[in-house]
Amino acid sequence: MTSLTQPDTETAAAHQSRAEFDDRLIGVKMHGHKGNEQVNLYTLAEVAEFIGMAPMEALQQYGTKGMIHYVDPNALVEWLATVQGDEELAAAVEAEIEAHDNYKDRIEPIKELLKERLEQIEER
Repeated sequence: MTSLTQPDTETAAAHQSRAEFDDRLIGVKMHGHKGNEQVNLYTLAEVAEFIGMAPMEALQQYGTKGMIHYVDPNALVEWLATVQGDEELAAAVEAEIEAHDNYKDRIEPIKELLKERLEQIEER
């Protein structure tokens, strides 16, 4: 996984700001029994907290409450680059997309990159 450099002040400020409604990222809570629910995501912190999935064992069990919190990885790359102005983070996420061929394998490294960026911003 790529190690990120400290973001500049402008990038850090963009990540701490709430995106406009038209610039939000759309996530989907996927549940086998309840169906899908759209979620609007406006900040990097919201995205980092949202994305993820229940363990495969939980998803395979009948009657489980396991969910997948899905964000289109390519839409995330575009959002990071254009709305948040963080080309470095966008490129690192894109590298994880290319390194793995499914959402399950991509999501944890991507989530770690987002958390790393948030920690860097908090240290500023």
